[in-house]
Amino acid sequence: MKQPAEWYDAVYATPGHYRQGYAASPYLPIWREILRRMQAHQDASVVDLGCGPGQFARLLYDNGIKDYRGLDFSQEAIAVARRVCPELTFEVADLTLPGWEDALGPCTTVVATEFLEHIDEDVELLERIPKGKRVYLTVPDFMCGSHVRCFPQPADVTKRYSPLFTQSSVTALKRTAQEPYVFYLFEGIR
Repeated sequence: MKQPAEWYDAVYATPGHYRQGYAASPYLPIWREILRRMQAHQDASVVDLGCGPGQFARLLYDNGIKDYRGLDFSQEAIAVARRVCPELTFEVADLTLPGWEDALGPCTTVVATEFLEHIDEDVELLERIPKGKRVYLTVPDFMCGSHVRCFPQPADVTKRYSPLFTQSSVTALKRTAQEPYVFYLFEGIR
């Protein structure tokens, strides 16, 4: 079920894995794969949609990606992100409303990890990304309290998002070998 910004504010204000450094995050294996691909493509300027509390941003910064802007509608997530990685830019923005795309500027790369399954307007949001941008997004194969959809199979991800992109691919990833959940990494050129 779609949740308001205040719900996420409470999540990010609570101690837990969202308040730990990226090295302790269960998402680290997925983030490392995105970083590896970004480095292979020499993606130097990034806008992160639904950036959360800045853990992924810190990983990117620590690995040489300094041109970064994170957007999230949770004021608490942005406040935490600014503390975690004060060298980078973070802004409160409701990505379900038009106008946020101005923040993309001349970036070459757009990232949306574990965000699109939380909003109804995922396709409309992706349509606002200008042509030519490389996009990395991750979505899960499972439902939880804040998800509005999940993707049981890679074909479900392809069907929903590939019409908007060229050179797209979907890769199934797990956070740990023991975990039953799968996260799909979609990569494409808008």
